[in-house]
Amino acid sequence: MSSSRALIIFDCDGVLVDSETIANRVLAEHLRGAGVNVTDAEVQARFKGNSAAQCQALIAQWLGSNAAAALWSELQQRTLEALAQVAPIEGIEAVLSQLRAQGLKFCVASAGDYEKMAVTLGATGLRDAYDLRCFSAVDVAHSKPAPDLFLWAARTMEATPEQCMVIEDSEQGVMAALAAKMAVCWFQVGERREAPEGVQVFSRMAELPPLIAQWRENQWREDNP
Repeated sequence: MSSSRALIIFDCDGVLVDSETIANRVLAEHLRGAGVNVTDAEVQARFKGNSAAQCQALIAQWLGSNAAAALWSELQQRTLEALAQVAPIEGIEAVLSQLRAQGLKFCVASAGDYEKMAVTLGATGLRDAYDLRCFSAVDVAHSKPAPDLFLWAARTMEATPEQCMVIEDSEQGVMAALAAKMAVCWFQVGERREAPEGVQVFSRMAELPPLIAQWRENQWREDNP
């Protein structure tokens, strides 16, 4: 596969920026303040990879629609303030620099909204350093685990699903990539989770470039039997 045809699609939270721990800690604090008995770890497990609409629906299950709407407004502002201190995922800058040097196209497709991505990618310097093209689930009918977001990003970037590899850290995102018929690498830190067949699992960003290179080589062989 030529460099001009391949497209690497990165999730944002937990893949490019170390934001999920911060955002879920703020959410857990607000839920406990509203009387919900929940730990930071439980919030992380339940909310990871969800869009804003999905998160609001989950909160409403605990608090009811009116209370959830009131909490959400305050939560959004507090979360953005906390995310101003976010850091890049260790090693991601080297990965992006290598992809750019190889002439590979890459973009960001996140369940988060554009304001959140502007804060996190801006605070880390990644947006400007790599001229990142961003796509948000707010612009599609169905967020992850539906394939809509990845298919829209690929179509806009002029790539077919077969030419795309998705880099994800959540099960929701992995399932969305598979539903889109795209290759996927699952970034897992800590305890390993069982991955669907064909999904490559890695735990350090230094492991990602060889996985991308192997995928491109396999695609080239399929195109040139």
